[in-house]
Amino acid sequence: MSGYRYGLAVEADIERVLLYTLRKFGHAKYVEYTSLIEEALHELDGDPRSGKPRPNIHPDAWVHHITQPGRDARHLFLYEVVDDHAYIYGFFHDAMDLPGRWRSRRT
Repeated sequence: MSGYRYGLAVEADIERVLLYTLRKFGHAKYVEYTSLIEEALHELDGDPRSGKPRPNIHPDAWVHHITQPGRDARHLFLYEVVDDHAYIYGFFHDAMDLPGRWRSRRT
């Protein structure tokens, strides 16, 4: 069985990014980014290993970029796979300190 789980911190991450996107880039980009997030979560729901392992962050770390062909995005879900589920710890910009975010969210 596959699937994903995340908590309030991840919901807040998503809301913060979408609000910034709406204010900075407008409604059309907000709708596109919302769609990219939903598509990425759908992929993680079907296959938690659809992302990429990132042992440079932590031996258990995975990332799933929300970008799609022709639809660029710089955000990703940071998670680990446990018992065929994605446990998502954050939704972050790819330029952030991901090892630091991993440590702060996973504990």
